[in-house]
Amino acid sequence: MYLETLQPFRKSGSIQNEINNLLNNFFGGPIHSGPRIGGWLPQADITETADKIIITAELPGLNKKDIELDISGNLLTIKGEKKLQEEETDENHYLGERYYGSFHRTFQLPTDVQDEEVEATFSRGILKISISKVKEAIIRKIEIKS
Repeated sequence: MYLETLQPFRKSGSIQNEINNLLNNFFGGPIHSGPRIGGWLPQADITETADKIIITAELPGLNKKDIELDISGNLLTIKGEKKLQEEETDENHYLGERYYGSFHRTFQLPTDVQDEEVEATFSRGILKISISKVKEAIIRKIEIKS
């Protein structure tokens, strides 16, 4: 009796899924012959405080010289490239799941910001960008009088 694993988010009928199913059934899992080139996006979080928008992005394996930031209006773009590190060894390569290549990601910020007041830091593979909101967009608490 053949049982198929339930995969609710799988696009049925795509060639890639059919190949993955064939490999899963035959070998017990997908086979990756080498590193994945291109097609990756850094994972990011966007948070908002009373006076700032903070974007935190994971960029493991990159240096700050590999990253470029642009801001225009309320659009922030992070782009860069993670270069393939080739090592000459006598070992056989059996699995490669890490992503390499160029990436380009644009975020629409939830409010208007002051594009001249941007701070960016990069440490241990984490890019943190802090952007000040425009004065009109800063939320101000108002006391209600009786």
